[in-house]
Amino acid sequence: MRYTWTTLTKRLIASIAGLVCFSAIAAQETWVWNRQCDSNEWTATCAAPDPDGCGYDSENTPILRYFNNWGRSQCGSRPPLPSVGAAVIFPPGAEAALTSDVAVHTIEIQNGATLSWRAFTLELRNPQNGQLGTLTNHGLLWMSRSATRFLVGQVVNNGTVLHEWGTTNFVEATLQNNGVVELRSGNWSFYPPAILRRVINLGTIRKTSPYTFTINLDLHQENATIEVSEGALGVYAFSNTYRDVTWNVARGATLSLYFGVHTFSGVHSGRIDGAFHQVGRVVQIGNEGAVFNFIGNGYTVVSGVLNCGAAGLTNRGVLRMSGFYGRGVNGRLVNQGTLVHDSGVTTFGSATVENRGVLELQYGSWTTERGANASVQNIGTLRKVAFSRTMPGGFDLAVNAINSGLIEVVAGELLVSNLTQTAGETRLLPNAELITERPLLLQGGALTGAGRLSGAVTNNAATIAPGIDAPEMNFVGVLTIEGNLTMSRDAVLEVELMGTNNADPTNPQFDQIVISGVGRNVRLDGVLRVKARNGYVPASGDTFDVLVCSGSTPALTGTFHTVLVDNDTLPCTTFEVQYLSDRVRLVAQSTTSPDIDRSGCVDEADLLAVLLAFGQSGNALAADIVCDGRVDDADLLQVLFAFGQGC
Repeated sequence: MRYTWTTLTKRLIASIAGLVCFSAIAAQETWVWNRQCDSNEWTATCAAPDPDGCGYDSENTPILRYFNNWGRSQCGSRPPLPSVGAAVIFPPGAEAALTSDVAVHTIEIQNGATLSWRAFTLELRNPQNGQLGTLTNHGLLWMSRSATRFLVGQVVNNGTVLHEWGTTNFVEATLQNNGVVELRSGNWSFYPPAILRRVINLGTIRKTSPYTFTINLDLHQENATIEVSEGALGVYAFSNTYRDVTWNVARGATLSLYFGVHTFSGVHSGRIDGAFHQVGRVVQIGNEGAVFNFIGNGYTVVSGVLNCGAAGLTNRGVLRMSGFYGRGVNGRLVNQGTLVHDSGVTTFGSATVENRGVLELQYGSWTTERGANASVQNIGTLRKVAFSRTMPGGFDLAVNAINSGLIEVVAGELLVSNLTQTAGETRLLPNAELITERPLLLQGGALTGAGRLSGAVTNNAATIAPGIDAPEMNFVGVLTIEGNLTMSRDAVLEVELMGTNNADPTNPQFDQIVISGVGRNVRLDGVLRVKARNGYVPASGDTFDVLVCSGSTPALTGTFHTVLVDNDTLPCTTFEVQYLSDRVRLVAQSTTSPDIDRSGCVDEADLLAVLLAFGQSGNALAADIVCDGRVDDADLLQVLFAFGQGC
C-alpha cells in the first residue's frame, strides 16, 4: 500500500493525539500523599540501593531505587509525580510542603492534614475542558514564609487557612471560606491580567499579629464574621458586598475599607474597641437597606461617600464622621443610636438625616451640594458639644433643619442656616450660642436656656421660657437674643420667680430675656405666664424686669393679650404689667385684703363674708386673707383688727 505525505501526516497526528489523550487519562488518577523521604516537599525524591528488587548494573553496583512522597518508587530513575489532571489527596496526619510550581486538577486536604504552601505557582485546572479545578481544605492550608505565591483555581476552605507571611497573587482564582481564615502579615493581591479574583467569606476571617495585612481582591461576605484582634487589616478592591456580617475590632487594632465600592445589606453588628473606618471611595447601601449596630467606637466615615440609597441606612449603634477630610452623604440616613460628627466637612447631596437617637456635633460643618435638597429632621436629641476641653469649637449646620425633639447647645457655637421647630425644645446652656442665618421659626414646643441666640426669633405658637428645668441646672436664667423678637397671638412667654435680684446674670433670681443690639424690634402679643419657685412669694410692690432691651433705640410695641398667674405657686398674687420704652416690668400685688368686698370700708359685710366661708379650703378664696389655703380664725382676726378702716 502506498501512503501519500498527507496520509502519513494525518496518521501521525492521530497517533500523537491518542498518546496525549492516554497521558491525560493516566494523569487524572488519584494520588495520595504517602511520605517516604526525609524531606516533606511535594516533589522530593530519595534513593537507596535495592539489589534484591533492582539488581546490579554492568559494574556490579547495586541499582538505586528512587522513592517520592506519593508512595511511588522505581529502579534507576525518579518515579512520576502528580501532574496535569491529577486528583491529589492529603490524608489525616499528612504534613506536606509546596515549594515548586505544581499543576493538577484537584486537591483535597483532609481533616488532620497540613499543606504548607511556601512559594511558586499552584494551578488547578481540568485539562479536558480548561475549567478551573478545586482545592478543598478540611485541615490546614498554610501559606507560610515571606515569599510570593500564585494561585490559579478555586479554593474551598472548610477547615483553616493560615496566611503567615508574603504575598498570594490570585491570577484566575477564588477562595470560598466556610471555616476559618487567619491572616497575620502580607497581602492577597491579583496578578494582571487577572480574570477572576475574589474572596467569598461565609465563615470567619480573623486578623492576628501586630503586623499589617491587605486584601486587594473583591471581598464578598454573607452571614460571616470578620475579627481584627491585632494590627491592621485593609480591604482594597473594586467591588465588595457584605450581607449580615459581624465585625469585631479589638482595642489598638484597625480595620479599613479603602478604594472601590463596598455594598452593605442586611444587619451588621459587632464590638469596635479599635477603629473600623471608611477611607475614600464609596460605601453604599443595597436596594433593601441595611442596619448598622456597632457598639464601642462604632463605624467611622473618614472620607469618601456614604450612599444610603432610597431604602436607607439605619444606625442603631455608634456611627461617626471623623477626621479633617471631606466626605459625602446621599440617600436616607436614619439614626436610632448615636451619630457623632467630631471634625471635618460632610457634604450632603439629595439626602435626609432622620435623627431619632442622639446626634452629637462637635466641630466642622454639614453643607449641601449646589442645587441639592438636603434636610435634617430631629425627633430625638441633637446636641452641640465641645470639640475638646480647651476648644469648644463651632459647627455650621448649613442644611434645612426641622426640630420636634431636643436641640441642646451645650458648648461653643451652633450655626444653623434654616431652623423650624414644630414641637420639642431648643435649649441653650450658659456660655453656648445658637446662631441663625434666617429667623428661628417657632411653630410649637419651647425655647429655653440661659445662653445666647444670635438671630431673629419668630414665635408663632411656642413657649419661650428662660432657665433650664433640669437637674444640676439653674431653674431660672437670663436668655439673650441678639436680634428681633416677634410674639404672635398663640405665643407664650413663661417666667419663673425666685427673688428680685438679677445683678449677677450667672446666678439670677428671676427669668429674664435680654434683647441685645442696636435698633432691635420687639413685637409683643400672646400670653405672659408667671410662676414662682421654691416657695417664693413676692411682696406687694416688688418689681421684675422680665424683658429688657439692652441696646440703644429699641422699638418695643404691642402687649400680651393675657397674663396668667399660677395659683399653685403664686396664690393671692397678681401683677401689674408695665410696658416701658425699653422693657416689660412686672409689679407684684396682693389679691387679698380685709376689705373683702372692695367697698373701701372694712365693715360688717366683710366680717359676714369670712363667717359664711369659714372652714372652706382651696385656692383663690376671697375670704382667705392670709393666703394659707383655708378660711379660719387667722382670717377672722385680720378683719377684726382692721374693722372700721376706710369707713
